[in-house]
Amino acid sequence: MNWLKFNPYAYDLETAVGLVRRGLQAAERAMQEDEERVAAEMAENNRRIAAGEVEGATFDSDGDLLNDPNEGYHYDFMDIESTQMEVRKSMMIALYHAWERVVRKLTGLTSSKHNHTKLGAALAEINIVVTPEVDHLRRLVNLVKHNSKEKMLTLWEVRPDLFYQGFKPGEHFPDDWSDTVRLTSEQMADFFAAVIASGPTHDHPREAYGRADS
Repeated sequence: MNWLKFNPYAYDLETAVGLVRRGLQAAERAMQEDEERVAAEMAENNRRIAAGEVEGATFDSDGDLLNDPNEGYHYDFMDIESTQMEVRKSMMIALYHAWERVVRKLTGLTSSKHNHTKLGAALAEINIVVTPEVDHLRRLVNLVKHNSKEKMLTLWEVRPDLFYQGFKPGEHFPDDWSDTVRLTSEQMADFFAAVIASGPTHDHPREAYGRADS
């Protein structure tokens, strides 16, 4: 990289985001392997059922299911899906905090009274625009961390697409508000892109920030 186009804060942000991205990718690969393993075991069980080696599903006189030989596998798939969603939400917390740590170091706004709005204003003064998606990410993080109806409604207000299909705040009252969130790979990719777009780049001259170790 051309030294004249090097900004230490941009490097810090790229590095921090890269760590989160690689952690997410590693976790996703592990869960994909788990899903493939369970699918293979279920396929083998179905082969044995078809061959008469294992008793198939049984029903009562009303046609209600009494026994499903694949029930354990269905629960395995649900566990994998639940784990995946928890990992994705956890990684979104890490992603937002990666951005926040770099921005606080960049602006010198390290007090808890310096909230997201103040950080955005400080960045605007040095020509860095925080995209709305980063605020959406902040709201998502607050819901996952605090797990309250209030935080859920704050996120729902701007991103109803981040909740499971059919969820309605006025009709559904889950035990865990955070569990209403469903994140797709595409949505997470958008958040990663938004964080990078809302921070320093190598086009910002490093001298502008007065960093001691630059």
